[in-house]
Amino acid sequence: MSNSRTLHPEDQIAQYRVVGPLGAGGMGEVYLAQDQSLERSVALKVLPHELTRSDDRVRRFVQEARSASSLNHPNIVTIYEIGQEPVKSASGDPDSGPLHYISMELISGKTLGAKIHEEKTDLKTLVGYLAQAAEGIAKAHAVGIVHRDLKPGNIMVSDDGYAKVLDFGLAKLTEKSSTAGPLEATEIASQRTVEGAVMGTVSYMAPEQVQGKAVDARSDVFAFGCILYEAATRQRPFLADSNVEIMHKILNERPRPVEELNAECPAELRRVIRRCLAKAPDQRAQSMKDIAIELREIFDEYDSLSASNTSATQTMSTIPAIKKRNVMPLVVVVAAVVIAAIAFGWFGMMRGKQGDHAQPFENMRLSTQTNRGDIADCALSPDGRYIAYVAGRANQHTLRVRQVATGSDVEILPVQDASMEFPSFTPDGNYIYYCKRSADKPNYRVLMSVPSLGGPEQERGFDVDSRLAFSPDGKRACFIRNYPQRSVVALVMQDLASGQQKEIASVPGPGTPLGSPWWSPDGTYIALCIVSAPPRANSVVALFDPETGKRSDFFTRKGAFFLGGLAGMPDGSGIVLAGFDLSATLTNQIFMLSYPEGNLRRLTNDLNTYSNITAGGADAAVSAARTTAISNLYVVDTATGESRALTSTASPENSPVGLAPLGDRVYFSRLHGDFLGAASVPLAGGDATTYETGDGHVQALLAANGTILLWRITTDQQMHIWRMEPSGSIKQLTKGGGERLLRMSPDGKWFTYVVTDSTRGVWIMPTDGGEGRLVSAAAQQGVGSFSPDSKEVITIEYEVDEKGFARTVFKVMPIEGGAAVATLRLPPRGDDWSGVPGTRSVSFIDAADPNRNVYSADVDNAAVPRKVTQFTEGILRGHEWSPDGKQLAVVRRLGTDENVWVMNRDGSKPRQLTNFTGLTIQNIDWADDSRRLVTNAGQLSVDVVLIRNLK
Repeated sequence: MSNSRTLHPEDQIAQYRVVGPLGAGGMGEVYLAQDQSLERSVALKVLPHELTRSDDRVRRFVQEARSASSLNHPNIVTIYEIGQEPVKSASGDPDSGPLHYISMELISGKTLGAKIHEEKTDLKTLVGYLAQAAEGIAKAHAVGIVHRDLKPGNIMVSDDGYAKVLDFGLAKLTEKSSTAGPLEATEIASQRTVEGAVMGTVSYMAPEQVQGKAVDARSDVFAFGCILYEAATRQRPFLADSNVEIMHKILNERPRPVEELNAECPAELRRVIRRCLAKAPDQRAQSMKDIAIELREIFDEYDSLSASNTSATQTMSTIPAIKKRNVMPLVVVVAAVVIAAIAFGWFGMMRGKQGDHAQPFENMRLSTQTNRGDIADCALSPDGRYIAYVAGRANQHTLRVRQVATGSDVEILPVQDASMEFPSFTPDGNYIYYCKRSADKPNYRVLMSVPSLGGPEQERGFDVDSRLAFSPDGKRACFIRNYPQRSVVALVMQDLASGQQKEIASVPGPGTPLGSPWWSPDGTYIALCIVSAPPRANSVVALFDPETGKRSDFFTRKGAFFLGGLAGMPDGSGIVLAGFDLSATLTNQIFMLSYPEGNLRRLTNDLNTYSNITAGGADAAVSAARTTAISNLYVVDTATGESRALTSTASPENSPVGLAPLGDRVYFSRLHGDFLGAASVPLAGGDATTYETGDGHVQALLAANGTILLWRITTDQQMHIWRMEPSGSIKQLTKGGGERLLRMSPDGKWFTYVVTDSTRGVWIMPTDGGEGRLVSAAAQQGVGSFSPDSKEVITIEYEVDEKGFARTVFKVMPIEGGAAVATLRLPPRGDDWSGVPGTRSVSFIDAADPNRNVYSADVDNAAVPRKVTQFTEGILRGHEWSPDGKQLAVVRRLGTDENVWVMNRDGSKPRQLTNFTGLTIQNIDWADDSRRLVTNAGQLSVDVVLIRNLK
């Protein structure tokens, strides 16, 4: 064997001195080597001379190097260097020709296969290792890398308890459309030719890989299911005497039930294995991240799990009405930055092996409390025994209460045609307070209460904009009230017996309170998180005296780091916050801020999104609503009905955000490395193109008439608008203190924006650059649309009626400047408005209509809006006119399904265009040809989770 090796001890390649062999496989040989430059030991992988004749092997070797070196994760082997150098022989033989090599992290430990079969490691510990490996694989999937050769031998467990995924030698970038040929499986299997041996690679292949079909992240899910099965049973799921028979079994047979081989295997783990081993890719678990989360739960609760029944807590993978163009993307814009919520992360689950010193939060446990997928808000009772939650979609909400210990779940309020928000228990747990918007005053929230075991509703207050924070004795409560006209947020105190209110403090702009206040258990202060947007970003946890309103700032974090969603520990020892670091991630994590020390520590780390944090119970539990979102782009030909998926991601991390069709391509944002970058894909289908838009996040894209605009937030907190050419080059257009993109004119010559230093006003600028001009100082920030002929700008203002209630007013302003040429007052519940091409009309969805049909009103004579659509079943969540104005597309929800319908301009001849099942539509937009329609649709699920043992 030694004579057949490529390298020998003391051989030299580049700065590496060979010490001895470590192993060999179909894609190369691995040696222990000494990096003489940095004086460290490394694992050196080389491609032998006899294999360099194969261009395909060389390509795969380089592919492995590039794929693996792009990953940076504690559960993936670290790549130090990639190179190609000649070998200097220690024996004095002539130097060889150049060899391809990879220098990588040297791991001292055993393979997972050795842990399973030689050391007979217990199943709980194996689940811990596999949860770590799943995290690493999920990271690879997030950047478009599919391993394609997962097996126990490619997972190393270090001596200190960390699992590391190795050997991306067969990795395939999912952005490429290349598919395996029908003989690829045989070729892979033939890489090892020991007669009679059962090939490990073949044993873990997914059915589509065996058939030579396209491979994606779900193929790794199948292979990972095979590894889980082997860990649980000590044998592979598909056994036979030859590779051909193994492939036949993979395609046609189910493996022997796990419980027949290991009766003690928890039912929860068996369920995960079954989900992974589904033959059809669309029937499998769709995300390795979800598998990692489930395995963490199983590990944490292993000792209490049953071998016969699955628990009621299952990990699962609502959004408001659709808005125009940038229709509520998966990343939600709050305070001029993307701010989502949290998912339960996990670090150092196996760290206990390294020492006896307990790590903070090492005993945290997460359990999923609901499996509905439509949670809008939630709150934990002060004693931690109950969870109140709002469920439903599109403002059809119900209020329910779940008992944590038993899992019993009861309806407190039936489904209502109202938006319910901010549930909270009184300190004694007898009542639940919540807010809902009334039909006659849709711009305001009414404070309501209901007995926590059910009963009649009672109105308790008006104009409440946050969850209540109760005084320790339960006699008073405080909340946030927004005054958008004055750019002020007030902290309001209310006596619960009399209903009398008073403002005890106010926060003027530019700081914006995020989340709700929290009243300390000793009653001495009320905590509130206040965030300032870039370019002077900082997050402050401020403490207010309940009697005087005097403010003192307890904690300040400056820079691109945003905190919000505040809740407090029942014993007052800490404050829990949701937040994110713009330089690192787009999703909120949960952080713990100790009191009175003021030390901030991260609790979670994930790309799922969580919100609505509350705390309670003796074990310091935290409840939150967790959102899992996976989406893809689809294009439909409205004439033929032909549809096509333009992207095929199976992970939240790689899902497209937004969409902007232009010419024969559609542009969108997608995670590229550590940042959201711009990308595009042909409308006819094909490979995606990613553009190098620099460090920072592309939050929004607009495209019209050959012009592409980007809104970018950079890591130095700068928020500006850029123009991007189809080639990918970008030019900065705005250069002020921070700007946010609103809309672009249909002719592609103008765009509107807001300046983040101010709280109101819409500005306009040419798309080829120039000076910005204020269109309306009174206009609200979120709207600055254009008329279909690109000659006018439509802004939104508020006017106060004789009763003191604000009402939305639309002003039509000439694009060249001057006074408003028309004023349009829509019905109080008008929403999702749009200009109608070829007319001087505005269309909108009227939420007062039971089916939320589309109406239109003439700008010059809006007294009587005209009903455009005539649906009597389901509800509409958004609408979009074709560029030529001849067709109208709407998003219609029927039951649990959302689909796009298209009809004539007058609403006649409606027909269903898409056939999605169980998907939520995030965006719709027409291609320039007024024939093809692009949608961003995916699985969007929100459920309540409970995190325990934070002490």
